[in-house]
Amino acid sequence: MPNVQALTQSANTALGAGNIGNLHQQNAHTLIPTGTRLVAGMAALGITLPPGAAAFVATIPPSMQEAIRAVVANAIERNLPVTFAWQPGYDFGVNIAADAQDTEATRGGITVLITTRYPNDSHPLAV
Repeated sequence: MPNVQALTQSANTALGAGNIGNLHQQNAHTLIPTGTRLVAGMAALGITLPPGAAAFVATIPPSMQEAIRAVVANAIERNLPVTFAWQPGYDFGVNIAADAQDTEATRGGITVLITTRYPNDSHPLAV
């Protein structure tokens, strides 16, 4: 779990309000083109992976990796910060919990909640 927390913190720093503007100046589809797996996309965006995290991230199903990539690319294009959160669960899941535009009172953003098993917890049906 500590590696997952470190990973989400690194992603939140790279894609948060303090840095999304720098990424917005670049072409999101060049940085992370369609089909880019999360580990490669995270490296392209300067997201630091804690030890062992790459193997864990690679276990996220490809369809969910693409959904996360698409949300990030869209956020970069729109200059909206992204906040990632993680929770343990039985199966993998991705929930796009918020997509808010800037207002006079606050900065907008997108929140992505990712659900996975604990990193060392194999699925009971795994062979």
